Amino acid sequence: MAQADNAALDGAAAMSGTGASTGAGRSAGDDRHGVGAFIGGVVISTVGLIFVFVPTDLRFMHADVDTLKGANAHLLPFIAHGRAGFGGELMATAVAIVLLGLWGWRQGEAWVWWTLGATVAGSASALVIHFFIHSTAFIHLLPVYFGSAALAVALILGRPYLMYCDDQ
Repeated sequence: MAQADNAALDGAAAMSGTGASTGAGRSAGDDRHGVGAFIGGVVISTVGLIFVFVPTDLRFMHADVDTLKGANAHLLPFIAHGRAGFGGELMATAVAIVLLGLWGWRQGEAWVWWTLGATVAGSASALVIHFFIHSTAFIHLLPVYFGSAALAVALILGRPYLMYCDDQ
């Protein structure tokens, strides 16, 4: 019970900015990664609902919005709903990452490392599909590159702490 209370205090201190802490470890890097992912989700949802396409999409398809609307009246709403859904999924994942950083980041909690490691699948799938369809504009994929790098740093630096096992 005391460990749960300490973790809650650490999380509350981090959220309030008081700096009060019991000394249990936490990762500011994962908090920032989660906040960045949340902002990305908001941007993707907003752009997807309002504009549907970003300029790199239209350049990739060699088309403009009017041409795509003319192809099928249901095409733009269909793509917009997919972008809104993806943005929402990214925001939900971001909340989970922040919560892990606030309350789960404790020495020896290997499950946290493996859970964060599992998020690599999201970055990998985004990159694989973009390369598969040859949509590789650097600026378009920059958030994925940046997020993947931040995640890799968090996993590399956090591994010794999270995977620590005191066999005494």
